[in-house]
Amino acid sequence: MQTDKLTVPQLLASIPAYYLDALAEETQADLRQKKLPAKDIFYLLLYGLFEATPLSWRVLEEHFQGAMFQQRFKPTATQIDHSSLNERLQKIPLAYVDDLAQYCFSRFAQVYPAHQHKRFQLVRFDSTTVTLSAKLLTIGMKSWGCSSPNRAPNQAIKYSVGFNGQFAVNAKAYFHNTYHNENVALAELIHQTALSPTDVAIFDRGLKGKKRLAKLAQADIRFVTRISPTSPVVHSNHLRFATVVGSQEATVEVLDDGLVTCFTERAKPVDVPFRRVLCRQKSTGQLLCFLANMLDVSALEIAQIYHSRWQIELFFKFIKQHLCFTHLLSRQNTAYRSCCI
Repeated sequence: MQTDKLTVPQLLASIPAYYLDALAEETQADLRQKKLPAKDIFYLLLYGLFEATPLSWRVLEEHFQGAMFQQRFKPTATQIDHSSLNERLQKIPLAYVDDLAQYCFSRFAQVYPAHQHKRFQLVRFDSTTVTLSAKLLTIGMKSWGCSSPNRAPNQAIKYSVGFNGQFAVNAKAYFHNTYHNENVALAELIHQTALSPTDVAIFDRGLKGKKRLAKLAQADIRFVTRISPTSPVVHSNHLRFATVVGSQEATVEVLDDGLVTCFTERAKPVDVPFRRVLCRQKSTGQLLCFLANMLDVSALEIAQIYHSRWQIELFFKFIKQHLCFTHLLSRQNTAYRSCCI
C-alpha cells in the first residue's frame, strides 16, 4: 500500500509546540534567551527548507520577517538580523537537537514504516562527503587531489549513514583523516546502530576488511556485502539447504553458493566462516560475488537483499539535490559539535 505524502500542516501538527517548549525547558535551550527561543529557530529552518534552497542567513532573515512566517508561527520577535540567527543556532544545546531528532524519528516511523524484505528489515550503510575550500572550512579531512601544491588542500566532512528505506536510523559526521577509510567509518557506525535480530546491514565494498566483517558476525549482526570474485578464499563446503546452483531469476543466475574461509590483507585466515554467493548477471554476463553471514535464506535472496542497497544512493541524491546538503549553512567550529557524537 502506498503511503500518502506528508503535507506541511501535518508535519507541524506532528511536532506540537508544547513538546518543543517542554524540551527547551528540560535542556535549558532557552536559558537567558527571550528574543529567539529554540522553537522559533527550529520552525525557521524547517520553513526555509520548504521555501528556498540553498539556505543562507540572509535568506532566513527575510523569511523570519516575512508576513507568511510571522502569521503561521507567531514567533516572539518580529525583527531580527542574520548575524543574530547564526549566533543563536550555535548556542542551542546538542541535547535539544538530539532529543528532537529522536522524537521526530519515533513519531514518523510509526506512520511511515520501512518496507521489509520478507521477514527482514534492511538497513543500508554508506558514506558521502561535503568538500569546501580551506578558506571556507577550517576543520575536516584533508581532501585528496589538490590541484596546486601552493594551495591549501580542500577540507572535507564525511557523513556515514544507516538508512532503512524511509529514514536515517543513524548518522555520524567525521572530520579526521582516519575515517577516510570505510573499514573504520562504516564498521564503527554499524556497531553503534541499534540493530534487532531481524535487521540486516547492507554495505558495499568500501568495508572489506575481513577482521572487521568477522567482528560484525561475532556481534550477531546480520550483513550482506559485495566482494571481488577474485578475492582469495578457501571453500569449506557447499550449503545443502541453499538454492541449487544454476537456479535463476529474471536478472541473475547462481553459479556457486558455499561456506568459505577468507584472508586478511596479510594473507592470514580469518577464524569466522562466511557465506559466498557467486552470481552472473544475465544481461551483461558480469560476475557478482556476495559475502554474508546469513544461512537461513536462499542464494537468490542474498542477491535481492544486496540489490536494495541502491536505495541509499537515491537517498543521498535526494538530500544533495533537493535539500542542498552540500551547502553548509554555518561553518563555525561550534556548529559541528552535533555531528561529532
